[in-house]
Amino acid sequence: MTSSTRLTVCLGFVAALLLTVGLQYLRPQPTASPPQPTASALQPATEIGTNLAGIADWSTQMPFVDGFKSSRPWITQCAADEPDCQSDWSTEEEDQLDLDGRGWVRSLPTPDAPPEYTRVGTLLFRGVEEYPSGEYIVRYEGQGQLRYDFDAELRRASPGEDRLQVTPSDAGILLQITATDPNDYIRN
Repeated sequence: MTSSTRLTVCLGFVAALLLTVGLQYLRPQPTASPPQPTASALQPATEIGTNLAGIADWSTQMPFVDGFKSSRPWITQCAADEPDCQSDWSTEEEDQLDLDGRGWVRSLPTPDAPPEYTRVGTLLFRGVEEYPSGEYIVRYEGQGQLRYDFDAELRRASPGEDRLQVTPSDAGILLQITATDPNDYIRN
């Protein structure tokens, strides 16, 4: 760490501390004698988080309970055993995705259609060795098929809810949509 980096980090900490302390003194002061303070009254009214990294699937910070909110954008993929599949990891056809206004995949191409991709995938917790292990519940709306790989193993599937067993490694979780109904596509 260079001296300028240490100074920047130090100044950032001091600024956050001064802001937190300053906010406590800017509150209106009571004019009558106040009642005895409770434990909650002794806590600052404003909590400030500083030095958070950007939202990314590879971040060790987990700002959301819903891990999908930190996932990567959709990756167009095909199965390695499909005749025209050149690369099963990414066909690089994201510009041809049929997405709704919220970014959910409305449809997948048919196998005889021009795009090479036949499924889409995304990554969660990639490169993060220490994220929570145990049972994960995937809830969704719509009709279709989801597939899981890497650190996730499907234990039970029912309409609108899948239960996974997750054993963390730096591989993360691969979630794929392998089929979706364009009239009631997988979402949320």
